[in-house]
This record gives sequence, C-alpha cells and structure tokens, in this order.
Amino acid sequence: MLSLGMLGMHGLAYANLAVDEADLVVAIGMRFDDRATMKAQAFAAKARIIHIDIDPAEIGKNIKVDVPIVGDAKSILKELNEEVVSQARVDWVNQIEHWRHEHPSLAIRGGEELLPQFVIHSICEAHGRQCSGL
Repeated sequence: MLSLGMLGMHGLAYANLAVDEADLVVAIGMRFDDRATMKAQAFAAKARIIHIDIDPAEIGKNIKVDVPIVGDAKSILKELNEEVVSQARVDWVNQIEHWRHEHPSLAIRGGEELLPQFVIHSICEAHGRQCSGL
C-alpha cells in the first residue's frame, strides 16, 4: 500500500519528508487545510501538484495546483495508474520505505473511539494487503 498516512502538524515525519522532497504530488480529495500544509507557500515547494476532486470548488482553493482534474477518483486513478509504471517509481517507493523505517509511526491504539487509522488498517487487512506505515 502506498498510502503515507497523515501529513502536517499531526502527521507522520516520513510523510512530511516525502512531500518536502517530492517532484510530483497527486492529491485525491484533499482539502489542503493549514494543518496538512502548514505554510501554504512552502508546501511541496519542489513539486508539481495534481489535484483530483469531484468538487471543482475545492481545486485550487488553498494551494495553487498545476493540474486540476475534476471527476470520480476511481476512474481517474485507473487511467493514471496505467501510465505510471517506471523505475523512478520503484526508487521513490524505496526512499519512502527508508524514511518510514527511520521515522516509524506510532502503533494504532485501541479504545472506545473508532479511529480513522484503525478503519483503514482493517480494510487493508480484509483485502489481504500489507499495511505497513499504519
């Protein structure tokens, strides 16, 4: 699974490092609020940003995007995934795994409240996928 988890002030160190070093950020249904971006003008400064959202009002609202795409994420991602298979992707995933190991996230705590991390982790496991980083 290539999810990096949360960004920003409440996020994971390796997720923030990946965004800081990225040359491309594909944001799907992301609000780009100040808790995720912190300083909007410095967010992903080296990256081009593709923003996919079903609501056109959200695109470019808080962060300048290079490629706005309005539509259903499932169909858009299917098309994008067919285009993005390369050695550069493998190298980038290896770099993120290095950061993930260097800056591990906290274990998902149990309790009375249903945490988003627990839900995503459970869905991941139910589909027989590795859930590293969650």
